[in-house]
Amino acid sequence: MEIYRHGRKRLYKPEFPADHLERQPDAAEARLSLSRLFKASGLKVVFALLSRPRLVNAPLREIASDSGVSLGTMAGIIEELKKRLYLVEDNHGARA
Repeated sequence: MEIYRHGRKRLYKPEFPADHLERQPDAAEARLSLSRLFKASGLKVVFALLSRPRLVNAPLREIASDSGVSLGTMAGIIEELKKRLYLVEDNHGARA
């Protein structure tokens, strides 16, 4: 059976009791998918950190200049890396 909707042909599909395939993402998933980490500036920082491991404990200004992003963007990306536990700080502030 076919249903026409907004001028397009769609196939009819019956309702399922557990319709998990069409569920909307919750707020946390939406924030993760729209995060800075997976945009161009975040990927530049991640690439810089992976290709030059000495930058992990470098000051934010040095990481920002080497990766080509602004200092404000750099701080947000570092915080997001910490929040997702991709980057961990010890009690003395050293990152690993």
